[in-house]
Amino acid sequence: MKILVAIGNAKYAEYFMMSLLPKGYEVYIVEKHASFFDIAREKHPDLIVFDSDVPEYRGLDGLRDLREDKTIPDVQVIVFSKQSGLDFVKATMKLGVVGFIYKPISGKELEIKMDHLLTTVHSGDNQRRYVRIKPRPFDNAKIELFIPGSESISGDIKDISLGGMAVQLINFDRINEITKGKMYDRIKLSLDNEEIFLPAEAVLVKGGIIAFKFKDIAEVELKTMCYYIHDKLIHYKRDDPIAPYMKKV
Repeated sequence: MKILVAIGNAKYAEYFMMSLLPKGYEVYIVEKHASFFDIAREKHPDLIVFDSDVPEYRGLDGLRDLREDKTIPDVQVIVFSKQSGLDFVKATMKLGVVGFIYKPISGKELEIKMDHLLTTVHSGDNQRRYVRIKPRPFDNAKIELFIPGSESISGDIKDISLGGMAVQLINFDRINEITKGKMYDRIKLSLDNEEIFLPAEAVLVKGGIIAFKFKDIAEVELKTMCYYIHDKLIHYKRDDPIAPYMKKV
């Protein structure tokens, strides 16, 4: 399921990202009116979260613009707002809004509220567990695996999600040093300009390719990975020749 979040507050933007990406929803967060319509037309979201308090989105007039834009397929809308008056609710419902989230709200409260709303607007029958991306050849997406008593083993990340990754070894002749089923407590991931260390289990070792399953990602590292995956989702274009490498698992 694709969810577009049109929002103006960086804190709330992070709340939505951290609430939705780890649960397998393909999330696109935008902060500009022009970007909102461009991405809506390109990505064809199933659901839009619309922050009606952002002046640039023009409140109810912005919702009418969304409904009247023939280039955007009919989409379900949740309003995110500090307004909760009856007149406002009635007016938004006339525009086809299917739910409301009221401010102020904490990250945990928002997660609970979104879980409830999503069970209402989406059955989840085809929902996969994680959103997966395939880094492009020129992306900086690498790992370094530290083997006691030996030099580290390096690899290029070919596929990554919050659940795991597939890696092609650079020094592939050392694949026999990787043990299937073994837990590696400290693998260094280089993701663009960020470096994090994660525990992961080797679940496949074959032909120079290793698949790792992540275990117990800590909050700081999880946030870094969410930002990385979201950045790739938001910047890959449908007409990009690399676009077929991006999909959900």
